[in-house]
Amino acid sequence: MANNKLKLLTSAAITLLMCSFPSKNVAKEWIPNKSSDVILEYDVKDFNKPTNRNDISIASEQDVSSLLDTVSEHIERSKYPGNSNKLITAKKLIAPVKTEELTSSQANQYYLIKANIAQSDHQFERTILLLEQIDESSIYYPQSLLVAARVYIIQNKLDLADSQCRQLLSHNIAASELCLIEVKVHQEKIDTVTSSIKRLAKRYDSTDTPLTRFYHQIKGTMHRINKNYSDAESSFSFELNEAPVSQWYQWADMAFENKSEHSVYQKLNQLAQKHQSNLEDGLLVRLARAEKLASKGDHFQSLIHKKIELRILRNDQLHAADIAYYYTYVSPNSELAQQWAHRNWNHVKEPADKALLEQAQKL
Repeated sequence: MANNKLKLLTSAAITLLMCSFPSKNVAKEWIPNKSSDVILEYDVKDFNKPTNRNDISIASEQDVSSLLDTVSEHIERSKYPGNSNKLITAKKLIAPVKTEELTSSQANQYYLIKANIAQSDHQFERTILLLEQIDESSIYYPQSLLVAARVYIIQNKLDLADSQCRQLLSHNIAASELCLIEVKVHQEKIDTVTSSIKRLAKRYDSTDTPLTRFYHQIKGTMHRINKNYSDAESSFSFELNEAPVSQWYQWADMAFENKSEHSVYQKLNQLAQKHQSNLEDGLLVRLARAEKLASKGDHFQSLIHKKIELRILRNDQLHAADIAYYYTYVSPNSELAQQWAHRNWNHVKEPADKALLEQAQKL
């Protein structure tokens, strides 16, 4: 969904998807150390600590490898509530880097970084072009396949996504398997997917692996497509307090379907108090919707109204989903809701985006 996702990745999904610097022994099978290797999602520990105001000047004094690692860390942080501004820092840090001055390994990491930034900006064609620059022998290649698969899923180019997942098979069988299942979910091959999800339940429902969150997001998407909103909410609630923004969107939307606006208000209000003015608009617009439904006043509705007005003045295509969401659920306006929902659909075509467009058309 365009709500600052990564679909995500993530969503897939997720997400979803990015780099955590695995072992450089490429002769061994790639084994992701955490979910960040799979769907651009990361361990949230220590991510909420304030960014050092001197990060940029410090990074400029480090060698290139340290700089690339620093940029990757900022991209990781940007996926979590209240941290989207870290992506701006990442862009500033990476801007001066010249590819002709990089080693082969550094260049592969650089292209993966740039691809993830391009994906965040919904520059999907550029994302794929950057990913194609990564060598097949590189430690970053498996991650590039997952990022490419996610981009193709976002665009509903499912045959191309399937191809990326299959190429992953020789690097990590389990990751490739989940990747292929995610594609089948979006192809709505319900019988096949349901049996696959049940078969993998024992592996992922009771254990915590780098692929566990990926599994739960796929399961949640499957339930959402089947309109089984109760099970979808349950799946998307997996370790919610350590979840990326994209998962929060999915959970909140399913909670609304289940008439749990008070729960949405409580949890998102806690995020708002914690992150104050840094809370992402996609979360804020859902908080405003919950506030309205739960009759909790109009503080967040007034706040998001001002932000939406500003985004419209800027003709902000990147946040078209947030604007459509506002005019669909917070301050209903059929013409504006459909206008922005269509703009969003032109970029991203996942179940959440389809549902937003359909709801806007019903106003």
